[in-house]
Amino acid sequence: MLVRTERGARALEAAVAAGALTATCVSDDPSYRTHRLQTLHKGITAPLRVARLTKQGGVVPTYDRETPPHTARDALKERVISGLIGLRLLLKKRKYRKLKNG
Repeated sequence: MLVRTERGARALEAAVAAGALTATCVSDDPSYRTHRLQTLHKGITAPLRVARLTKQGGVVPTYDRETPPHTARDALKERVISGLIGLRLLLKKRKYRKLKNG
């Protein structure tokens, strides 16, 4: 559970003390660290993708923050990942079209 405010922390502590919840720290868990790294990575790539699509005249969501500082490598990784996702979707559409047309 993610707690963002002091009030939330107090509510969580009260629930644990009452026995309604059990809590375990996951900060050292490898799965959590992987998730945390993915979250940080997405925090860079999503705004990069939005900036790239905006320049191309695409319809994009509006974020409440600017594109973060990034390297050319970050931009290239975003482009490659977006391309692979697009390719996967294209192949999936072709597969289902073939199945549908039988």
